[in-house]
Amino acid sequence: MNQPKAHEKKGWNLKPLLWRMRAGIKLRALLILKSLGMLSWLNLHVPIAQDGKLIRIPLLAGAGMQNILMTERWMTNLMRALFHHRPDGVFIDVGVNVGQTLIKLKRLRPAQPYLGFEPNPSCLHYLSELFRLNDFGDARVLPVGLDGTVGLKELVYYDAEDAVSSSATLRGELFRPHSKVTGRRIVPLMPFDVATEGFLEAPISIIKIDVEGAEEYVLETLSSTLERTRAPVMVEILPEPVATANEAKNQRLSALAERIGYRIHRVMKREEDYVGLTPVDDIGPNQDVDGWDYVLLPVELDPGQPP
Repeated sequence: MNQPKAHEKKGWNLKPLLWRMRAGIKLRALLILKSLGMLSWLNLHVPIAQDGKLIRIPLLAGAGMQNILMTERWMTNLMRALFHHRPDGVFIDVGVNVGQTLIKLKRLRPAQPYLGFEPNPSCLHYLSELFRLNDFGDARVLPVGLDGTVGLKELVYYDAEDAVSSSATLRGELFRPHSKVTGRRIVPLMPFDVATEGFLEAPISIIKIDVEGAEEYVLETLSSTLERTRAPVMVEILPEPVATANEAKNQRLSALAERIGYRIHRVMKREEDYVGLTPVDDIGPNQDVDGWDYVLLPVELDPGQPP
């Protein structure tokens, strides 16, 4: 009787290995081009496969490299934990940038409805290509920022070579007083309820906020929605440049959370791994870059069953 070969016994599948090898070669080539300053000359798309899901990542004059490097990998497991409590509804993404969270969501839950907000015209140009290359279902991005009133505001850039840099802020140049302003754009702002009229047709599942220092204003315009929906909120809270302003802001955020019946938790990480959530009564100085990520949870969530 013929004995099965070793690779037949183990059921080896070389396809995933070949995919990883090809991906590694592509990444090294892109990093070399980036180091040589040549990515800004190129427009191309790079197919990335993970967990059996293929997503085509556009690189437009260098923009989009963060989607290939897939930073903040811990966020995927945090999202998975929060979806355990809120699986149904629309994922709200305030501060889409170039779709980093959108890509994580579509890898994790491809059918999850998605509604994003992004006022940066350069990011919107990139996102239009990302959507063109991929079937993201009914995902939508609204070209506005969130604030308490309808109006126009200046978006300030700090990176002359990267118009989609996440350092761009609506807080004005005083938010980063020691950084050089490299550009400005006027963008539209409006309250959440005004912006979503006719676009939010299902309950809200989870909200993510990453708005470079404007998180207090976004949470305020979302406060009535949070009181009603009790949706968990992932939020980056950045420190203010002046200690007294930082303390005052954090006190206002704590008071806002208490007013709407939420509690603030710090996201605990070990390098790129999500470890868990720790409730905090005082945000504190908040100077550690690894400690800027928080989750706001309704107080009625069972404290014995933390995400």
